[in-house]
Amino acid sequence: MRSVLEGLAVRLAMPHIDVEVLEELERQLDRMERASQTGSSDWVVRHQAFHLQICQLSNRPKLVRQIASLHVVIEPYLRIWFDYVDKPASARAEHEILIEVLRSGDAGKAEIVMRDHIVETAPLLASFASPGRR
Repeated sequence: MRSVLEGLAVRLAMPHIDVEVLEELERQLDRMERASQTGSSDWVVRHQAFHLQICQLSNRPKLVRQIASLHVVIEPYLRIWFDYVDKPASARAEHEILIEVLRSGDAGKAEIVMRDHIVETAPLLASFASPGRR
């Protein structure tokens, strides 16, 4: 559900993405990277802020609330996962790809990249959370 909703949000946000937004997303990504050095709580908070900043640009408050509620559901799993791994190894690269697609202005591609980014994380979390894994 989250992948579809965030994909929709990023598509709707595209007309509102400008140089200032892209620069702020880069700063968010840098903060996320620094937070990865200090622990899961900081990284998870920064990660959610990055995603929600994009979603809020959709100017669809109900959609953003729905997405935020889905973030709350996965947050505990992200925190636990983060505590057992150094950090999601591909996180920075995946978010940089998303920023580049936003920079391109291609709303359809941005939607696909966002959806794929979220969908590809789900199996990693599910695998980690399976009994006997830890």
